[in-house]
Amino acid sequence: MSASGPFDTAIVGVGATPYYRRGGSAPQTITELAGKAIIAACEDAGLSVKDIDGFAYYSGAGAGYGQSMDTARFMETLGIPEVTFSAALTSGGGGSAGSIGLARAAILAGDATVVVTVMALQQVKQRLGTIFGSVAPSPENSFLQPSGLVGPGHLMSVLARRHMYNYGTRREAFAEIALSSRENALTRPKAIMRTPLTLDDYFNARMIADPLCLFDFCLETEGAVAVLTTSAQRAKDLRRTAGCGSGAGRSPGTGCPTSTSPPPGTPRSPGGSTPRPGSPPTTSTWR
Repeated sequence: MSASGPFDTAIVGVGATPYYRRGGSAPQTITELAGKAIIAACEDAGLSVKDIDGFAYYSGAGAGYGQSMDTARFMETLGIPEVTFSAALTSGGGGSAGSIGLARAAILAGDATVVVTVMALQQVKQRLGTIFGSVAPSPENSFLQPSGLVGPGHLMSVLARRHMYNYGTRREAFAEIALSSRENALTRPKAIMRTPLTLDDYFNARMIADPLCLFDFCLETEGAVAVLTTSAQRAKDLRRTAGCGSGAGRSPGTGCPTSTSPPPGTPRSPGGSTPRPGSPPTTSTWR
């Protein structure tokens, strides 16, 4: 078992496929996309895929909605000889950071030495933006579908409106998120949207799910990303190192509508928000 501390594990490799617009990744499969990302992460770290002995997923090892990833399939496809740890978090996109914490836990427990976290998205069967409108009826879906809440962004619009009601939040605050996201995209060669976005562009955009407009939503893209985590001791001998201590976020599942959680012990209001003295809770939306 490794010693636990602020920087006891490290991210040593990150790999990604190109980003594709919806439908653009075909005829590649989910396994192929994820496999390419894993190989790229290993090359980034200076490791072989044979060094991987753990898998840490989120969203129940799902690949978007309606598809899934499987450790045994990755072992067979990539030639990984042995896996001693494989686990997945529940909930949705908010588990992405939590899966790094899951990888850390496996390493500190001595269950694995090099753990890969991978996510792949493809929309061959169903576009993500209307996924809840196409799933089979259930008690929850029977509430969502007649209300027009057919996608993740529509669900977030209800929370955004409640945030505006509770705290006086204005659409200008949402615009700042969209503008800063686009500004970051301009510096990334793999980004799809490479044209500047102005405040006028934002407010002139069509409304999708009031109060969220076109630019509050992400693109329906496809692709895969993989992250490699190992012990801080082993990371010293590798090509790249980024600290990954005990502060890794995690997806809380039920009871938190924005799919993120505060530090342990932080008091919550009855509605699930995390109060901060002098200011309302920050927003965190699945768009």
